[in-house]
Amino acid sequence: MIFAVDQGILQVTDYKTPNPLAYFFRKCALGVETAQIVDLIIPEFSLLRSLSAFGGDGGEVQRLNPFKRITEKPVVFWSGILDADATAREVTYNVPDFFDGTLKIMAVGVSSETTGASDREALIRGPFVITPSVPVLAAPEDEFEAGVTVANNVEGSGPNAEIELRAETSAQLSIKGQATQKLKIAEGREQSVTLRFHVNDTLGSGEIKFTASRNGTETHRRATLSVRPPVPYVTDVRSDNFKKGSADVPIKRAIYS
Repeated sequence: MIFAVDQGILQVTDYKTPNPLAYFFRKCALGVETAQIVDLIIPEFSLLRSLSAFGGDGGEVQRLNPFKRITEKPVVFWSGILDADATAREVTYNVPDFFDGTLKIMAVGVSSETTGASDREALIRGPFVITPSVPVLAAPEDEFEAGVTVANNVEGSGPNAEIELRAETSAQLSIKGQATQKLKIAEGREQSVTLRFHVNDTLGSGEIKFTASRNGTETHRRATLSVRPPVPYVTDVRSDNFKKGSADVPIKRAIYS
């Protein structure tokens, strides 16, 4: 089995490469495990248990943000169980173009006679590294500034490499000013610029796509934010009586769905 995981994810839990020998020959204390299969024999048992459970907070779900931003998925890979022998084999994993950092590659092997594990680190970076700084949320008619840092990793580009930075937005946002800027970044250095954006009256996950290019070489990076109404969740209850078959209830505030 082969794993490839973003090193930043592993640092959160201080995850170590599995050691099969240490696991099977570890010292274990005497212990007892209990289990029940009533849920399988009587399916209604799980329903009765949930109804009789104490606690609450279930109503708070409707107060969560219904206009969540769409973020990039974690960079992880698992090959599954592979057959291995003395013949060399190759496993391919296409790293997403938005990822820049260190991948830890781990391999665990087991046979009828022996077992073992090994790991290596791989530095992943494209010709340009784009690091945007965008607010997490905004409301319609807001305006904000977003900082973007571009690092030049193109070998042989020289001290005055001209790089084009372009920004594109989804329907939730629009750019104030120029969407394209010309930058001069020396090889191995970085430069920061600031762009201004306007929030349109369209709710949902807003997206800004940044593209850095030079001589046909491009790197893309997107940033997202939640465009949500500038009002909290409100429940409006009205009571009255009417004699006809129907009645109109006017709504005097803007409703988003």
